[in-house]
Amino acid sequence: MFAQLPTAVTLAEAVTDSTAALVDTVFQAAKGGHWSLALGAGILLAVTFLRKFARLDERMPKAWLPWVAVVVGVAANAGMALFNGVALDASVLTAGVLTGVSAIGLWELVVKHFKKG
Repeated sequence: MFAQLPTAVTLAEAVTDSTAALVDTVFQAAKGGHWSLALGAGILLAVTFLRKFARLDERMPKAWLPWVAVVVGVAANAGMALFNGVALDASVLTAGVLTGVSAIGLWELVVKHFKKG
């Protein structure tokens, strides 16, 4: 009735597969024009990389990370708007907040659960 899951899969293999799938999702979202999702996943990857290799947790309280993600999302959307010649208005701010929130959501949904293993 239920599919058997392989038991020999290590946490490192699962995280590697998950990261590859997330990177592929970022590229597919960008190709499809879903920039908020692509930027959100990009922010997630950047924060994960910084936490792992630059010891971001030692330099900044964990409670600040969601706010940093939102600020980076707003900055990324503002940069994209300016690059494309779009005026900065409330819609750019809203899209930036949604981008940051999508990065936070991806963190809560995917990465946090793989870390608990």
